[in-house]
Amino acid sequence: MKLTVLERLRAQGLLPGEGDFATLKVVRKARETLSFNDEELELLEFRNVFVCQKCSRELVLNLNQSPPQACDALSEADEVCGGRFKHKTRRCRLDKDPVSDIDLSPKARELIARKLRELDKQGKLTETEFSLYEKFVEADE
Repeated sequence: MKLTVLERLRAQGLLPGEGDFATLKVVRKARETLSFNDEELELLEFRNVFVCQKCSRELVLNLNQSPPQACDALSEADEVCGGRFKHKTRRCRLDKDPVSDIDLSPKARELIARKLRELDKQGKLTETEFSLYEKFVEADE
C-alpha cells in the first residue's frame, strides 16, 4: 500500500493504545512498519518546535537536540526572558514527501479501517483521513 508521510503519521495515530496482548503485538509491529528509516528522516528534515511559555519565542531544533533550560531572548528593556520552553509540535519538509510502499498485516489494516469507519460514522473524518479511508476502507469493500 502506497502512503505519504502525512498518511503514515496519521495512520499511526489511528492505531489503538490499548487492547489484548495479541492486538498490542500487532500495533507495535504496525508502528514500526509505519515509522521512518534514517534515510527518510534525513530527507524530510524532521524538527521539534518549542515555544517559550513566557515570551512565546519559537525555537526549532533537530530531533536529537534539547532546548536550553531558560529562554535567552531579550526584551525591549534588554532583560533576559528566562522563561521555560515547552514542546509545541514536530514538523518536517513536505515538499520532499516521498510515497512509500508500506506492507501492513491484515490485522493492522483492519484496526485502522475500524477506527476510520468509527470516525466516519461520527462525522469526524479530516482531510488527511479522507485519503486513508479510500485506501483502508473502500479498497477492502
